[in-house]
Amino acid sequence: MKHSFGLEFDAFEEAMRGVDGRYTPVRRHRHDWEMQYLVLGDIEVMVCQNGGGSIYEGSCRLDNFGLFFPLTDIRSLVVDGRDIGKSTLTWLASGKDFTIYNSDVLRWVGISVGSATVNHWMILDPEATQMISPHHLIGNASRAYLAALRDLVARLLAVHEHSPEALSPCTAVKASHDQLARSIQEAMCTVMPPRQKMAGRPRLSPADILRRATTFVDQRMSETVQIADLCKATGVSARTLQKVFTEHFGLGPHRYLMLRRLKAIHETLQGAEPNESIASICSRFGVWDFGRFASCYRQVYGVSPSSTRSGAMH
Repeated sequence: MKHSFGLEFDAFEEAMRGVDGRYTPVRRHRHDWEMQYLVLGDIEVMVCQNGGGSIYEGSCRLDNFGLFFPLTDIRSLVVDGRDIGKSTLTWLASGKDFTIYNSDVLRWVGISVGSATVNHWMILDPEATQMISPHHLIGNASRAYLAALRDLVARLLAVHEHSPEALSPCTAVKASHDQLARSIQEAMCTVMPPRQKMAGRPRLSPADILRRATTFVDQRMSETVQIADLCKATGVSARTLQKVFTEHFGLGPHRYLMLRRLKAIHETLQGAEPNESIASICSRFGVWDFGRFASCYRQVYGVSPSSTRSGAMH
């Protein structure tokens, strides 16, 4: 089992299992980012802690599906615009984009499940079509089955930490894999997705609006993107854009743009050439008010831009 404690969010992002995506911090982190993971055949288990409020945008890799559930209650946890509680299970479809917003420090479990295991489930239960749906499944699960799943994950990690030899033989790996797979399937079979509200929805789905907006930002990070540009790219009003961003990310599009620009500069500072000044790097991303930028940067990353650059050069 791999332990990673005291991570920066950048390293945490790179260590994520079974998904591809990015984290954007929304404020200064008060705790460490932590990760433990265990590999059991084509099932990989992560027990993680996000050190502070953040946005994750990503997707499961094409050869696997994902399961996500929180271990702690926080003020706001949102997956694809839906509020998530401790009784909620989120089944993430293979290759489909998703977003997660957490307002504060969060402990959570993420399980990557290979296609082979999911296909085996379909042989055993051909009616469990929700497991291979091209759409994510988010809903409340039976508390008993969810508690059993949480307990099994905790026991597997504890055994592997204190007696790793117990899970070394191939027979033990297969037995633990099969038991965990069965527990996941049993819990997911109890999930009842919430009924969708159809009245008053925009022509595009909120997920499509968000995808168009974030893709537009990705392609023009070195430009000064305005809210009007996002409205034009998505074909919706500023009010609709504000509503979609707030529902999915807990913040409006203006602050999202600011946080994305901060992260882009943060990453550039980490790999900057010795002859590049902070001012020239900021200018590259359309930032001209360096005093305001430095204040915002410190609020999110806890250090000055010069400290980040100095640390990267040593």
